[in-house]
Amino acid sequence: MSGFVIDFNGIKHIDFHQASIYTDACFLLSYLDLSDNRGDKVSAVIDKWSKDEIKEIAISNHVMGEVVHTLFKNHIRDVLTIVHKSRINNEKICNDDLSLIGDLWISNKITDLVPRKKLDTLLVEGELFYNIDTLIKDFKNTYDKKRQGLDFYYNEAVNKYNGMLHDLSELGLKIVISNSTEDVHHLALSIMRTSQIDSHDAIHLAIARLQQYEYFATLDSDFVHNYYSKELIGKLRILKVS
Repeated sequence: MSGFVIDFNGIKHIDFHQASIYTDACFLLSYLDLSDNRGDKVSAVIDKWSKDEIKEIAISNHVMGEVVHTLFKNHIRDVLTIVHKSRINNEKICNDDLSLIGDLWISNKITDLVPRKKLDTLLVEGELFYNIDTLIKDFKNTYDKKRQGLDFYYNEAVNKYNGMLHDLSELGLKIVISNSTEDVHHLALSIMRTSQIDSHDAIHLAIARLQQYEYFATLDSDFVHNYYSKELIGKLRILKVS
């Protein structure tokens, strides 16, 4: 592991008092996902930040977009699972699941647009091998006059994201929103050339570097390599939580 990267055990021994920390989407999504076994480590790190009284947690608009979009897609996947399972078993959907799927007509029509084999695989493997963005576009094109029924899913994703921000603030953590700039644009391209990471990850590093955050918290293994240089990364250190 690079000397610029600190693993979970190393994180335990850092004093984060008044530190500024940039986070990426996978870190926040793991915090939100109760089924993700990495979430325990993320929660432990966040609790430590709270106790150490960090200065701030930074979230960029890029990260917000990725988190909210993932929450939206996960919700649609859960709706497909509930509806298709009820059809297979010829059972009525229970009240708890009804509160999750929203409008029953909308959820049924969304499910109808996915090939049966894809839905069967979803039930068996827990993975949907079908593009949800394409699915939602197909629904909007097919049922244009009913598209307002999708508001429920968009609102739920936004509400869950805002709920996370509220929970973090309840722990005494200050949240700041980081902006992308022209300098970020150019540095991200440079990082791609020298560090062999994709454009989204390069943008994260560029924002954290240029806005002088001391730490960048992530679960992404793409950030664990030996291509960093002091000239490129400066004082920034990467917290590889899991």
